[in-house]
Amino acid sequence: MFRKNQAHQQDRLFSHYHDLDPRLKKRLQTTWAPVFYKHVFCQIDEESFAQLYCSDNGRPSFPVNILLALEFIKHWKDLTDEELLEQASFNYQVAFAIGLKDLGEEYVAPRTLYEFRERVYRHVLEHGKAGDLIFKQFTKLTDHFFKLTGAQTNEQRMDFTFVSSNIQKAGRLALAFDVLFHAVKSCPEEILPEAFKTVLTPSFKTTLLYKNKASGLQSRLEELLKLGYELLLLVKEHKEIASSEVRREITKQVLEELDQQIKNDKRKRSGWQVCRTGDSKEIVTCFGAVSYKRTYYRHKETGEYAYLVDKQVGYTNHMRVDNNVKAKLVACAGEIAYRKSAQKVAQECRGVTVSGQTVLHAA
Repeated sequence: MFRKNQAHQQDRLFSHYHDLDPRLKKRLQTTWAPVFYKHVFCQIDEESFAQLYCSDNGRPSFPVNILLALEFIKHWKDLTDEELLEQASFNYQVAFAIGLKDLGEEYVAPRTLYEFRERVYRHVLEHGKAGDLIFKQFTKLTDHFFKLTGAQTNEQRMDFTFVSSNIQKAGRLALAFDVLFHAVKSCPEEILPEAFKTVLTPSFKTTLLYKNKASGLQSRLEELLKLGYELLLLVKEHKEIASSEVRREITKQVLEELDQQIKNDKRKRSGWQVCRTGDSKEIVTCFGAVSYKRTYYRHKETGEYAYLVDKQVGYTNHMRVDNNVKAKLVACAGEIAYRKSAQKVAQECRGVTVSGQTVLHAA
């Protein structure tokens, strides 16, 4: 449930700030922290993020302005999450900048950061550019802050245009890890290759999420995408080792991550321009219907329109059933009537609806 953070506006008689030596107070006021607090932190519009949370249920949200401010500092100082949270806990300059008058006043758990990034990423995936709440706020606030402090170079200003993109990538990374972790955990250990056993160790998550700088996000995402695809092949060979729900979630995650990889790397879509994002497609697989979102493109020279992720995995525009299911339909159709063939395969594919006409076209 969304809750606006107004605690920082209340002046307290007793706090670490009031206990500071007057000379240290004076020095603090000459640093970047009070400028950041006044011109960035206090100007963040938390209300625009209310749509990321339930309006009337659940525990109150962690202060959005603190989370956004920490993301800004992470990219500005080029910190890992581990370094960032350490600074927020023990560096009074950072605490002051994010509206905390006492060290330890708010505990920011790593999971709090990851869940916020996941929320932002899901929102952008759902609404496209119109849903990029962070970019809209940070473009103006960060430029104003660096103009006041004189701490900004042109190169750094360019880097900050990627803050929103990196937050989304970090959200994708956390989400992809959760899916992969639970999928691997559902498999018997004896059939897992060593690379997947490593995923279940605490050190894998710590290195992947907690000790990763913005510059390493893309390579980490590609690493998880590769593991997800390999796991998908593994569970297809051993249908008994993971639930159909897990296999559907892996497929969805792999397809959506592949779509994002294409969208964010212009080399992979040379000549193609983004027209729309977040278009849904449902495909019937051997373990049920999988619904995923993808990006629609137009080629600058030929004028062709296409979903590039579909082209890469071999799905045509109106394709509703993947090739493995089609093979089953054709095999059954050789033995029994089309309608019964459809019913049999639909039952095997976790109750999805397959018509006799679909069998006819497959054959």
